[in-house]
Amino acid sequence: MITIAGYSNPPNDENLRLLSFIGIQTSQVAQHLITLENARIKIQNIKKILQIQQIAVDNLEEGVIVLTPDLKVAEMNPAAEITLGYASKEVYLQQVQAILIGNESLSSAYKSALEGIPMLVSSDLRLHNRTGKSFPAQIMTLPVILNEELIGIIILLRDISQTEKIIARTQQLEQRAFLGEISAVFAHEVKNPINSLMTGLQYIGMTLEANSPHTDLVARLQNDCLRLTHLMDSVLTFSKPNEYHFLPVDLSIVIPQILERWGPRIRRLNINPFFESCVDHPTVNGDARALEQVFVNLISNAVQAMDTKGGSLSVRIVELKKSGSIPSYDVIISDTGPGIPNDIIDHIFEPFMTTNPNGTGLGLAISKRIITAHKGNINVESFPGGTLFHVVLPKIDGETS
Repeated sequence: MITIAGYSNPPNDENLRLLSFIGIQTSQVAQHLITLENARIKIQNIKKILQIQQIAVDNLEEGVIVLTPDLKVAEMNPAAEITLGYASKEVYLQQVQAILIGNESLSSAYKSALEGIPMLVSSDLRLHNRTGKSFPAQIMTLPVILNEELIGIIILLRDISQTEKIIARTQQLEQRAFLGEISAVFAHEVKNPINSLMTGLQYIGMTLEANSPHTDLVARLQNDCLRLTHLMDSVLTFSKPNEYHFLPVDLSIVIPQILERWGPRIRRLNINPFFESCVDHPTVNGDARALEQVFVNLISNAVQAMDTKGGSLSVRIVELKKSGSIPSYDVIISDTGPGIPNDIIDHIFEPFMTTNPNGTGLGLAISKRIITAHKGNINVESFPGGTLFHVVLPKIDGETS
């Protein structure tokens, strides 16, 4: 508002029109200045927001890749640069397919984004960085739409290799903690009764006459008690390392003894046993009780696999003479059971992995650890109608065939 005052005569009509024009122009100029000031303030606020957003994006652990509507790289944040090994300026306006190299699921993600549909790709996705090294990854494509028009695509990239390691390590620690708990219960509930049984058998053995027909049975029961005690100690190897006492062990003696002990049950289940050693006295350097535990577990698993329909149980010992490899014996334990499912066989030696609802899932894991301690190897082949376990142990030093 402009006010003019004075003692002279009132202005005439022409002066009033002039003053009105000046007032309108002044008002428009003032309004324009106010609009400019408001715009300046808004621009400053937007710049601050963009700076905050840029700082946030630059400090994200996930990689961020901004694409143009024709799938060319417009920008990458530092996390994406580190993950892929490219600088943002190097790949500016390059096709994303030349930067993100993976499987066909990426093409589906791009196609969905072009149609305005977000998509998460995380199942079995592996990408390759600049050096060609592959890594497991998770990708999400987010289309940016303005006024029903696609103006860009944002890709969120995450390297989950470290996450997988953390998950695996956490699961391993949880399993070991659980194993520690059951080991304490196992020691309290099992070891004391075994000791009582052993004491009773020793007393019975002392009271038997020298030519008693029960002497051999009592000795075998005492040996079984010792094996059970050793089995418990083997379970504890997951909590602390076990000490093995290495001596020459003749596999052609140890394994037939196990089959003989299992003879009554094998015959009762209509299972035909077969043993063959293609080598005379195959001898390895090992802990006899630990190796016996391995073969007992494998034979037990084979018998359990055929306990409903019967079948054939075969144990063969052959010599491996591969050029450049350590001279070894391969103990092949095979059965004619239903086989091991494909989704389990790759994890069969992991703790707590079992197909037996009444099993603990520790037998094969313990066997794997024992054979590894003997500088050997154990692996499995399976198919519908049969399973073969190969236990490879190095020949004792200085032994000749």
